[in-house]
Amino acid sequence: MEWISVKDRLPEKNGKSSIFCLVNTVYDGIVVRPFNEFHHCWDDEESDDYYSDSINGLVTHWMPLPQPPK
Repeated sequence: MEWISVKDRLPEKNGKSSIFCLVNTVYDGIVVRPFNEFHHCWDDEESDDYYSDSINGLVTHWMPLPQPPK
């Protein structure tokens, strides 16, 4: 897996759900955040849209989470 710039594309699933991603943020570095497809934003741990602002550079890159171990 490779990092994807938010300028290139955002996560997609079915348009109605959250997708957990590994993201690189300006303030927190690399963290796991849910991408809210309905609002097209990343949420923080309190479901606030603060980390959503890829336009202003809070989230710069993302990648899908790897599969869990078996």
